[in-house]
This record gives sequence, structure tokens and C-alpha cells, in this order.
Amino acid sequence: HFSAIHAARSLGNSVVGVYHSHPYSEATPSATDLAEASYPDYLYVIVSLHSGTANAIEPGVMGGFWLRDGSATAVELRVD
Repeated sequence: HFSAIHAARSLGNSVVGVYHSHPYSEATPSATDLAEASYPDYLYVIVSLHSGTANAIEPGVMGGFWLRDGSATAVELRVD
């Protein structure tokens, strides 16, 4: 990921966030996500196929969060 950050900066761009998936759990930060979050100024987007109800699979459930100091603050995501 360091090379992606460097490449963006060399083009005059900024990396403002990262994303990853939770294919079998909800689109909320896990304990591992909170422990390993290294960029407090980045928006973390989690994409999930799990809605939180038993056996419910939905396409593209997303959550956005600031992950700082071991805690998560939800951010409203709007896709235009």
C-alpha cells in the first residue's frame, strides 16, 4: 500500500481512505480492524454481503468509519 500512496502523491493526488470486505459479517469494524487501523485521517469503508440477520445475503452493504484510538465513529456514505 505504500507504493499506492507514493504513486498518488507523485501525481498530485491524495489518498483519503481505504476499503476492504467482510463477506461473512456485517459492514462494521471488527476488533482486528480497530487494532490494526494505522491511518487515523483516512476514511475506512467496509463492504459486506451480510445484512446482520440470519442467512441474509445482500449485495453491496457498505459502512464508512473513522477508526481512531481503538474506536469507530460511523460516517454517513452517499453515492451519487
